[in-house]
Amino acid sequence: MKETAKITAIILAAGRGTRAGGMLPKQWQDLLGKPLINWSVDQFLRHPMVSKVVVVYNVDDTDLLNQLPSNVLRVAGGCNRDDSVRCGLVSISADAPDFVLIHDAARPCLDQNLLSQCIATMLAHGAAAPALSVHDTLWRGTD
Repeated sequence: MKETAKITAIILAAGRGTRAGGMLPKQWQDLLGKPLINWSVDQFLRHPMVSKVVVVYNVDDTDLLNQLPSNVLRVAGGCNRDDSVRCGLVSISADAPDFVLIHDAARPCLDQNLLSQCIATMLAHGAAAPALSVHDTLWRGTD
């Protein structure tokens, strides 16, 4: 296991999140007092093995970037997810990390334990992708 690996997290935030409704894209909407995206950003910034955090944003959201911590690199995304990943990777190519973590801004429930498990697996095997059980609940009611 490579303990001194340089790891960069790329958080994709260029999507529009229209199914969530509201005046802002989902990733910029408030969740418990801060933008949804910042829940993930904060987890990556706190992790001792993540050396850099990059947010790939939609150019229409440039005025919202001031909500991000100042130590987050901001990169304009592309017209689809693949292009946005590529934009993020190109932005770090001059100072290429050993490993890259890619995360969706619209997934705020990342915790330090899951992140540490992913990193440990990635370091041991060269790659990792978390898979969590989905427990959907359907409520029926009246009124």
